[in-house]
Amino acid sequence: MNHIKDAVRQINANLAMTDQKSNVLVFTTPNEAQSQHTVIANLAMMYSESGKSILILDTDFKSTVFADTFKIHSKGLSDYLDGAQVTYQDITSKISNTSVSLIPSGNIELDSTRYLLGDPKFNALLEKVRVDYDMIFINTPEFNVHTNEFDNLKNSDGLVIVVNMKGTLKKQLLAIINAAEKSKMKILGYISAN
Repeated sequence: MNHIKDAVRQINANLAMTDQKSNVLVFTTPNEAQSQHTVIANLAMMYSESGKSILILDTDFKSTVFADTFKIHSKGLSDYLDGAQVTYQDITSKISNTSVSLIPSGNIELDSTRYLLGDPKFNALLEKVRVDYDMIFINTPEFNVHTNEFDNLKNSDGLVIVVNMKGTLKKQLLAIINAAEKSKMKILGYISAN
C-alpha cells in the first residue's frame, strides 16, 4: 500500500508543477481495474484531507465498485444521461466525514449504456461539476482499443494511466498512449500499482 501512497504523492507533485490548472483527471488502466479504484479513492481522500472538494465520477457502467465501497444506493450517471427524470442533485452523494462526493455509474443495463458518454448532457454535466468541485476524478473501465472512450472525455485536463508493471504489456500501454494522442488528451503520468 505504501507504493500506492508514494505514486499518489508523485502524481500530486507532477500536477502542482504543471502550468495549467488540472482539476478534471481521467484514470484508465489496461489491466484489472481494482488497482485503479484504490488509486482514485486514495487520491480523493488525500485531497479531501487538504481541504479540497473532490468528486469521483464513475463512468465504468459495468461496475458498481465505488457505490458498493462507499455504500451509496442511489441513481447514478447512466440514469441521468439516459433521460430519466433524475437531476444532478439526485445522482450526487456525499461520502460521510469527508469533502468527497460520488456520482456512481448508475443502474441502466450495460447494453443500453454504450453511447451515453457521447451525449451532450455529459459535457454539460462536466462543465457544471468543474464549477462545484476543486477536483474531479473520472473513473473509466479497463481500456479497450475497440471502444476507446477518450474522444468523449477530451474535455478533461489530463489522463493518468494506472499500470501493473508485472502484468502490463508494452503494446497495451502504447495503445493507450496512441488513443490519448489521437483524442488530443494530455497524459499526466502513470501510477504503478504494484
